[in-house]
Amino acid sequence: MSERAPIELTLVRHGESTYNVTGRWQGQGDAPLSELGKQQAARVGARLAGETFDKVVSSDLTRAHHTALATGHPVDVRREWREIDVGRWEGLTREEVAERYPDEVHNAFAGEDVKIGGAESWSDLSARVDAALLTLLRELQPGARAAVVAHGGVIASLLSGILGLTEHRPRPIGRISNTAISRVQVWMDPSHQKLHHARLVVFNDASHAFTVPAWASEMRQAGHPLTTLVADGRAASLRAFPALAATEAEHVSRVAGDGDTARGLADALGVPFERVSLAAPAQDIAALPSTDGRRVVVLPADAIARLTAERMRHVADGPSSVAPPEPGSSTNVVVTSKGLTFADYASVPHAE
Repeated sequence: MSERAPIELTLVRHGESTYNVTGRWQGQGDAPLSELGKQQAARVGARLAGETFDKVVSSDLTRAHHTALATGHPVDVRREWREIDVGRWEGLTREEVAERYPDEVHNAFAGEDVKIGGAESWSDLSARVDAALLTLLRELQPGARAAVVAHGGVIASLLSGILGLTEHRPRPIGRISNTAISRVQVWMDPSHQKLHHARLVVFNDASHAFTVPAWASEMRQAGHPLTTLVADGRAASLRAFPALAATEAEHVSRVAGDGDTARGLADALGVPFERVSLAAPAQDIAALPSTDGRRVVVLPADAIARLTAERMRHVADGPSSVAPPEPGSSTNVVVTSKGLTFADYASVPHAE
């Protein structure tokens, strides 16, 4: 790995748009932010306003541009960061698309690399986004910090490429929430022609807008167990208690680590406490008894990082790694028949 300082990229999805509300396919059409989306943009803007960035870029579509402007930073608007072009599907509901273009829908969801609505394929999007990323990285010096405000498909494609997950379905990361923040550190090859190494720092942190990521809530309502991994440490009680108290945590478990974070969480939430041992965390978490609510497991930060890295490497061989989460941060994991899927990673409960 290069000895040079990494470039830190902060990736932000736009706030809820009017098309998001109505469940319509949204590609490069210019649907504006909904009223809730404006509130979400203000919240993520306030969260990022105090951070220092060497460059902030955004898609030129209104929903992303207006979200970027909410941060108060100067914004460099770039067309190449637009969402995937869905062609004739644009503005239609999923039901309308399924009725009008059943063969296209079947092929797309069967994993074929088809041009969505006759416009862009996912490989087209990946190529465009990879080129946009390389252009941005070449403008930055080692140690620089940049933010990109874009779209769910763009960010998913970018992270999948960086983490080596592009060719795998289902991916071990969930859908990107509106205004969620993801961060990666990247090192460029000495020739500055390609990415040399990457490290995931934060994924899909929308704690300023959602109690848990929207996708995780949907999966839980569909009957899939949700486990929240809390990183043990001095800050854990200060950060995890308020966020978890707002949810329906049904069980709190403590495994290896210092301090009494787990027992304190259980007492604060008024839920049962048990001590468990996870010899093989990925398999053991999946095997924990299901609850009607949300199980909370307190783990050392490095154990959560190892678990996440192992799950990523299970489906990818890319030169990526995972940074340990901050003490008190939470990582929401959905358990399905395909294994563990990370709804987020290292989310830090956000105080207003």
